[in-house]
Amino acid sequence: MGRKKEKTDEEILSTARSCFIQYGPAVATGVIAKELGVSQATLFNRFNTKRELMFAALGPPERSRLDEMLSSAPDDRPIRDQLVEIGTAAVDYFNETDPRLAVLKAAGLTNEQLSQCYAVMPADATRDKFSRWITKAQTSSRVTDVDAEHLSVAFMGALKSGVAALEDNPPSDQLKYIEGVVNIFWRAIDPSR
Repeated sequence: MGRKKEKTDEEILSTARSCFIQYGPAVATGVIAKELGVSQATLFNRFNTKRELMFAALGPPERSRLDEMLSSAPDDRPIRDQLVEIGTAAVDYFNETDPRLAVLKAAGLTNEQLSQCYAVMPADATRDKFSRWITKAQTSSRVTDVDAEHLSVAFMGALKSGVAALEDNPPSDQLKYIEGVVNIFWRAIDPSR
């Protein structure tokens, strides 16, 4: 009989994340351990405290598709098409990070304590990166000269609030909403107008 395969940190964090999101910050480590099929001792061998486990499980994703899109200048495709892709990736990112933050806030963490987990809050990081992306598009005259920071706040805010309202709708409704937001913003920044 061989030894049972050990759970990876990612398997532990993924299961813990699901449990924290489903049951809230008060979920017992025993529930997480049972879900994993390991003992509580195994959890505490990897993560010294429940708080450490919670921070690791609910911290920001390592790298998102949105990060990858916004880390470089716009490519040769039409900017409007790229904005739809960015909007879709932003919604996916918000859908991943918002529940994590909600649990951490429900645990009573202050903004200072949250900053131990998130060096930059997801909404702020997203707006900053998108603002830099728009600035790069302006430099190559692919969008009109606008205040990139204000545009970024408005664009990401419209995506975040609108899609939250459509959370239970099918993905096709969310995509229609994203395309509608992009169309509104594109009319303001289209250099051919």
